[in-house]
Amino acid sequence: MDRTLTPLAASDPLRRSIAEPDEVSLFEWIVDAFIVTISDGAMGKVCLDMFPEVVDNMFRLQTNIYAIFTRRPRILAPKAYAACDKLVQILAKYFALPREAKIGCAEFVTMAEDEIRSAAVSEEELAKMFVWIYWGMLDNPSTVAFWLLCRLLHNPGLLSLIREECEESFLRNSPITPADIPARLECCPILKATFEETMRIHSGPHVFRHVSEDTEIGPYLLRKGSTLLIPYNRLQMSKSHWGLDAEEFKYQRFLDNPGLANSRYYKPFSAGIHQCGGVAMAPQLVMYFVAIVLCRYDVDVLGGIENHPFPRLDTSKGRATVPMPVAGDMFRVTITPRKSAV
Repeated sequence: MDRTLTPLAASDPLRRSIAEPDEVSLFEWIVDAFIVTISDGAMGKVCLDMFPEVVDNMFRLQTNIYAIFTRRPRILAPKAYAACDKLVQILAKYFALPREAKIGCAEFVTMAEDEIRSAAVSEEELAKMFVWIYWGMLDNPSTVAFWLLCRLLHNPGLLSLIREECEESFLRNSPITPADIPARLECCPILKATFEETMRIHSGPHVFRHVSEDTEIGPYLLRKGSTLLIPYNRLQMSKSHWGLDAEEFKYQRFLDNPGLANSRYYKPFSAGIHQCGGVAMAPQLVMYFVAIVLCRYDVDVLGGIENHPFPRLDTSKGRATVPMPVAGDMFRVTITPRKSAV
């Protein structure tokens, strides 16, 4: 993650090195960093070295994915399907490479590839499956990181508190190894509480479940074949549980009562056998990203934060995942390397 905060050098100004101050879209820069991180971590550097166009196409897929999920025909959703098709072509070429050429490929990718190939599928079919694995690792973590940084930029006092505890944990106790990261994050209680409150307010609005057999829950009978919509976000905004200030962002509630993260009214990763597989990794990835940003960069909103209201949730797209911000609310920032960073 650390090395990916200087994104790919390509034609788009967003990819330029940020060894010097640079102006970028906060949302696009964050997504870029996560794309590079996930690609390098899962498939090794060779993937982006050979196919740098993955970055633009994955960003295009993430921002238009709702069109595929809502089953819009191709003619009405050209961006989403074109990006998906291009990624399938790229990953098919990647998986066609000899095993020894895919240096740095993660073990779980190799194991999944072997398992899928055992079913005698083609390179294209294998690539189609991995496009969705790739997207699944990218979408929610990068969007949550955006909302978390927005909360900090709109609360400079909170940003300073978290920066101080992150510097104490990560800079003054360096060097660290990847195995040290979870323990170091536990030494950042304000960051953790802020992440949990961000997830409470900004997690996906609902999930769908298919009823496979008649099921009784209390006085209700769920008929086989029905589709069940579970509005988890209503639980997380319930005033009867969270208080009259349930709709307000207050990280202190998790700081004062850490047990709230285990409440049955807090389900940002869903629950049961369909709980999100990223429940352990995603929080660490998001919090470590924010820790790196705060320790190594000053982030200033162009035009001043006072001239940019907090971004609105775009709930019009029908996304079941973490909602993106309304397009017009994605402000730009200047990112400047901090002299105190090591």
